Amino acid sequence: MTIESIPSVGSDAGRPLWSVMIPTYHPDIQMLREAMAGPLASGLDRANMQIALVDDASGVDWKSEPLMTFGQECRDAGIEIHQFDTNIGLAGNWNRCLKLSRGYFVHVLHQDDRVWPDFYDAIVAGFQADPKIGAAFTQHAFVTAEGQQIRCGHFQTETAGIVDDWLEYIVANLAIQCPAIVVKRAVYERLGGFDTGYRYCCDREMWQRIAMEYPLWFDPRPLADFRVHRGNASATLTRRSASWLEVNRCVREGVRQLSAPARRPTMRSFRRHTLRLMVAGAREAISAGDWGGTLAIIRAAASIVRPADVYAVMRRRYDRAPVSRAPDRPLDAAARRNLRILLLSESLPWDPVRSVFGATQRLGRHVRTWTQCFYRLIMDRCPKLRSLDAAQSRARVGRSED
Repeated sequence: MTIESIPSVGSDAGRPLWSVMIPTYHPDIQMLREAMAGPLASGLDRANMQIALVDDASGVDWKSEPLMTFGQECRDAGIEIHQFDTNIGLAGNWNRCLKLSRGYFVHVLHQDDRVWPDFYDAIVAGFQADPKIGAAFTQHAFVTAEGQQIRCGHFQTETAGIVDDWLEYIVANLAIQCPAIVVKRAVYERLGGFDTGYRYCCDREMWQRIAMEYPLWFDPRPLADFRVHRGNASATLTRRSASWLEVNRCVREGVRQLSAPARRPTMRSFRRHTLRLMVAGAREAISAGDWGGTLAIIRAAASIVRPADVYAVMRRRYDRAPVSRAPDRPLDAAARRNLRILLLSESLPWDPVRSVFGATQRLGRHVRTWTQCFYRLIMDRCPKLRSLDAAQSRARVGRSED
């Protein structure tokens, strides 16, 4: 991992609530204007919103037309322009955006994507609904270079709320695109920036990392547009076998952090959804006459999927990752996650001390060990274990009297 630390903002004085950071590299001015239009039309107090363009050493002359006129439009609208002489790549420039941000909520909005004016109201509603959440996102739509909608994302829910099936929609079958998500800056300060060890899926690794540590909020309205065209980074990289292998590595590293019962079904869901995407990508490559891209996808598929996955996809059977409760977090987003212990048992006897079954006695010893090692942490948060501990104490007293 090559994760940069994100320093905290020094003082809260004059700090805006929002930071809309737009990383740029040889931008199309018309698309960039559309990207900026959403935040500007949001109706939020402009004094409470930082909007900044962060250019990754494009080498363009901002003193020439039409960039000079565009630059003056930005300055008139209070938009910051940060230019750098060193090109550090996609993830590196996104980390620049995080470090330059000053708001409590950070929205990394790509130069060719866009959001609708109601987007920020939906995000505010999510953060206000539960102060423990670390990030909020909405449904997104895929649009053409001209802005015509192709289809909406695949997150299947009709009501806004905390995401419980994050193993399916964040880890196994990613349902987030960058323009649709806003993250608390304190979360970046706690977890670090984007992993520069990834070229293609540094955003996926970040959302996966956040989902494993914080509850996420989702609004089903499609209030963000992800533009699909030959010039964007995703289109350039999806026909390379290294890109698919990188995604596989990213998910595997994340799955290793899950509890053992969730690992196998999550990886199975990931492989089958990935194979479906590979088949679609190979068809597009064939129709475009891109035989090199087709062979790259086939090579990657041979390394990632298994014969059972091919059979399942042919039958359109996509096993889902298990539903998992959102991580438990204190109100302070910069604090460590609350301790959780998973106890799997067919029964939870109230008096394991008197039981004649060895399995029940071992369970009782486990509970007693937890109460001795983590008494204050566990007992304050789990009334059932507190009652069990009291029952054990009564049993010990009764045995001594006998």
